[in-house]
Amino acid sequence: MKFLRVRNLARIISVVLLGLALQACSTIKLAYNQAPEVAWWYLTDYVEFTDAQRPVVRASLVQLHGWHRRDQLPGYAETLQKWQQPLLGDMNAEQACVVYTDVLGRLMALADLPGRLEPQALAVWTSLSPAQLAALERNFTKSNQKYRKEFLTDSPRVLGENRLKRAASRAETLYGSINERQLGVLQAALERVAFDGEEAYSRRLWRQQDWLKTLRTISSGAVTAEQARVALRGSIERSVQLGDPAQRQQEETARLRSCQVMAELHNSTTPAQRGYAAQTLGRYAADLRLLAREP
Repeated sequence: MKFLRVRNLARIISVVLLGLALQACSTIKLAYNQAPEVAWWYLTDYVEFTDAQRPVVRASLVQLHGWHRRDQLPGYAETLQKWQQPLLGDMNAEQACVVYTDVLGRLMALADLPGRLEPQALAVWTSLSPAQLAALERNFTKSNQKYRKEFLTDSPRVLGENRLKRAASRAETLYGSINERQLGVLQAALERVAFDGEEAYSRRLWRQQDWLKTLRTISSGAVTAEQARVALRGSIERSVQLGDPAQRQQEETARLRSCQVMAELHNSTTPAQRGYAAQTLGRYAADLRLLAREP
């Protein structure tokens, strides 16, 4: 599995079914079943594997995907089902944040991945050459330039419009269509909790540097296989829940802002919209249980 920018890869194999869920069941199945291939494509955007490393990494992605299907999908179904009843009533920001806490807990389970790697797959990560690590750092830089261009260079007005579009689209996957009044509620809430792109970017850089430091340590030849697993586990945990106190406080503040937006929008919805949301979660919980039982 990908040990670089783990939060993004987690969306492919983990949160994809909590965050990108609520689409047609066939779409979920297609996305999930293709996760190893998508993860491979994503990995090779950053790491320049050798011919000998490539088949080992691909095989490990398939193996870890099987573990995730068996051990993790039932938990996602449980989370979706648990939120059916609360969606029928009002909620405050604190209650809305429980959703994020649940998702964070599921992401933290990914810290088990290093312990599940076959020895050959672990050896790939402990044998990355200085040239490969230098290429990884260059690819991070290239990705960061693209990120800044897409998210940090537009005017505040354009950034706000794009943020509203993304938020409205996510809301409609859950509640169905939202009306103009509710769109106004969403816009007002987003304006009160403005997104700090530079802070988000600094957290992105922190995670990348943490991964580079870990990979350089475990590929130095000075650590045992068990020490390498522990180091990789630590980087996953820090990627999910930042290890730097200042960065973690920034992310916590951003999370609380998002919870407030979520609560305000939810409290503007009608009983019919809430019922639709609860039924949707129930359908997808059932779909995930079926997907978990597939070979």
